[in-house]
Amino acid sequence: MIFNTQKIVDARAYAKRRCKATIQKSGKLGFTANAAELMKLEQGARLLVSECNNSDLAVVVLKGTQDERGFKVRKSATYFTVDMKAFFDQRGIDYRNAEYSVAYDIVMLDETFEGQPVFKLTRRLIKRRGKQEEDSPL
Repeated sequence: MIFNTQKIVDARAYAKRRCKATIQKSGKLGFTANAAELMKLEQGARLLVSECNNSDLAVVVLKGTQDERGFKVRKSATYFTVDMKAFFDQRGIDYRNAEYSVAYDIVMLDETFEGQPVFKLTRRLIKRRGKQEEDSPL
């Protein structure tokens, strides 16, 4: 039998699109609404970050804890940010680049840390949209 009912792919697990975070020019990591929902971000939570062997990160969201190792999650209007400027600066990540922005695609892994899900943030560069000059010659 080719169709294995034990291996059916549940589309609901892949329904969240655009789960990403982008480094803003201020050095803050800003999360899309879908990413915030997937990670269950909330004001006052902390992101415990572990560096992977490459430029990727593993992250756990800690709630109700004052673990000083974690970066503080802040709610800004309708989205969440984490101030990681010093971290990105120390690692030489050029988030102020005029041509590219730095983003992380976010997926939940099949592992936990202290009962909380672990998320993998895979770094990639996104070409910024060109700004047209108002006085450009025809």
